[in-house]
Amino acid sequence: MTEERELVKIVIDSQMEEDSIGGEGLWAKSLGNDLYELDNSPWHTLAINYRDVVRAVSPSEDKKPVSSK
Repeated sequence: MTEERELVKIVIDSQMEEDSIGGEGLWAKSLGNDLYELDNSPWHTLAINYRDVVRAVSPSEDKKPVSSK
């Protein structure tokens, strides 16, 4: 039986990366306490990978959580 995972979109702030895009949206599973397990691999940073756990905080209720890696 496959595990059902409720995924949310988070933003990885990558303004410091060489390609200077503003950020990248990734799917992640919320673990609580502002922690998220990534469910896909980022394209614009080498600092994090698939299944890494990152801290991401939503700047407001209507915004996606943001991680600075």
